[in-house]
Amino acid sequence: MTKPDYIVAIGASAGGLAPLLLFFEHTEIDGIAFVLILRLSSDSKDNLNNSLSTHPTLGLVHATEGTLLEANKIYLIPEDQLMGIKDGRFIPLIEENALSPMTIDAFFISLAIEIGTKAIGIILSGIGNDGAEGAIAIENTGGVVMVQDPVSAQFKGKPQAVLKVSNTNLLLAAKDFPAAIQQHIASHRLIRVPKKKNLEQQSIVEITHLIKANYPYDFTEYKNGTLQRRIERRMLHHDIQDVKNFITYLQQHPEEIEILISDFLIGVTSFFRDPEAFHILEKEIIPRIISAKSENELVKVWVACCATGEEAYSIAIMIKEYLDVQQVSLNVKIFATDINETALKQAGSGIFPLNIAKAMSKERLEKYFEREADSYKIKSEIRELLIFARHDLSKNPPYCHVDLISCRNMLIYIKPQLQKQILSKLAFGLNTKGFLFLGSSEHLTIDKNNFTEISSKWKIYQYTGTRKLTNLDTEFKTPLSGLSGNTEIKSAVPTASGFLIPNEDIHALMRLETGFTGVIIDKHGTVIESYGDLGPYLKQERFKYRLQELLPDNLDLAVNAAVKDVVSSNARKSINNIPYPDPSTGRSSAADIVVSSYHDQQTNSARFLVIFRPSDYIRLQEVGTEFQMDTQTKAYILQLETELLGVKQNLSASNEYLETSREAMQAFNEELLSANEEMQSANEELQSINEELETVN
Repeated sequence: MTKPDYIVAIGASAGGLAPLLLFFEHTEIDGIAFVLILRLSSDSKDNLNNSLSTHPTLGLVHATEGTLLEANKIYLIPEDQLMGIKDGRFIPLIEENALSPMTIDAFFISLAIEIGTKAIGIILSGIGNDGAEGAIAIENTGGVVMVQDPVSAQFKGKPQAVLKVSNTNLLLAAKDFPAAIQQHIASHRLIRVPKKKNLEQQSIVEITHLIKANYPYDFTEYKNGTLQRRIERRMLHHDIQDVKNFITYLQQHPEEIEILISDFLIGVTSFFRDPEAFHILEKEIIPRIISAKSENELVKVWVACCATGEEAYSIAIMIKEYLDVQQVSLNVKIFATDINETALKQAGSGIFPLNIAKAMSKERLEKYFEREADSYKIKSEIRELLIFARHDLSKNPPYCHVDLISCRNMLIYIKPQLQKQILSKLAFGLNTKGFLFLGSSEHLTIDKNNFTEISSKWKIYQYTGTRKLTNLDTEFKTPLSGLSGNTEIKSAVPTASGFLIPNEDIHALMRLETGFTGVIIDKHGTVIESYGDLGPYLKQERFKYRLQELLPDNLDLAVNAAVKDVVSSNARKSINNIPYPDPSTGRSSAADIVVSSYHDQQTNSARFLVIFRPSDYIRLQEVGTEFQMDTQTKAYILQLETELLGVKQNLSASNEYLETSREAMQAFNEELLSANEEMQSANEELQSINEELETVN
């Protein structure tokens, strides 16, 4: 009886028999145990048993509880059972205790926990995404994942699902797997990053700074252990022993930096994950939120670090169900944000694999999803409740006036100081009596006196404080996705066009004049940066780039008029007592605005600082112009007429160009019409031939 050096676990379903048999035809590896997790038709099972039972060097064993794994054996797990491995023996996993309800995922995860770097996971042809989570687990513990090239797979679902989440570049034909396994084992024995030796802190810093300098990601406040495990895994993958050489490799291969970033961005989620926690949300939290709302009032939810969106959609479904049962009409906006744009794109599509059926009731699945060929798609009545956007919790300001904030299983990966800053932002974003939902392994480390604990096990809290504080020394950047402007300026000097304002003095200026609320825009009106709580002034939920599109009635008119006045006069402009509807509450309100210009040295272009403050704010500077609708409208119209004259001149030239293009398009359209006629004629000929053939038959 020989203990295996490595264990190779192979997952497959539809179309998996042929590559599996080809795999074992070319297998002559000694000292390894093979475990098969399969879902095949009855005929395929018979063929498999007949073929493998006569393998010249490997014996076939049907795995049962307590079976001891030995080298040079093939173990077949019953397809209707969840099984794992512990202390070298097969163990049954009941669905409630398994880390995944999927047979391949369950065994892969168990294998990763049991043997770590000695685990090899292989995914062959099949439907669905069973194996994807398991692949992540194997890679995270230093094992290796290999995938059948989707080009050669009869059914591409499983291989493609794993490739979406895995960092492997081992896409192989079935006959090439044995050689790849031998090569991996040989290199793993010879070249290995010492497991107990920590990477130097400076090396981790160099890598995070390299990422920060070239990509919109900042991992400097992530825990060293989180980063080290993933760096070591990539080093092992490339057979690189010295971290200095790995840094050089990163500098020479930008695609590897992107793979490392993907590895750092841990995004595991599922529908109604932790059912007990979601039961509390459904039966207690959501009813309390909705019962406190008036007819047509806004229910605002923020799911931070939403990954591919399953949790956000789960909350949307529960809110929709409760509203329908209570026959209540409320506006619902669920902001689902993440730093990973690839995950956000997938979340926004609303398309999920067939195995989500195991995560929810049949009634929910049929009511809120549409079945497609090999997937489910969320129905529009749920999709329209959600807004997906890129948001960096470490840099961007929080969404405000939120009834429920969910931020689960992200804080555990970052350092305590950043944890506190992020928790302060989340607390700042909550409505009075709003709820905070954290991961079960996370803790509320800020002022607990302002929170009431709803569930100690599932870390659900209600904000009960009367005064919200946040760390105003934190660098806040605009929450609007995709903005990359940087207004850092080295020195403060007056210029002909206004004020040259150093980034480090922005907060001091706002303390003096505005109470920390304002935006910086470019000459086109695009928001570059934002400061403070803009909820009372901007319609943030619309996720537009241009300030004009974010401003409510009257404020848009006043800001546009002020900006144009500053452009023409090179002087600071302020307008007071502007009546407008508060975007966050809908109530009538009044505000003052101050617009100043400055020159951005880095971009060599003009920037405008637009400051908002309530009209009852004590003004420390000179009194500005009182807002008068007729006066501001006339001034604004005059400026627009001037601009319109220039636009008309450009339009005349454009019309000439369009006329030329129209003639070309007309000719092209005529060609298409002609081709269509020819195709129609050919179709009629084929129809005639078909009728003749039928007559002959």
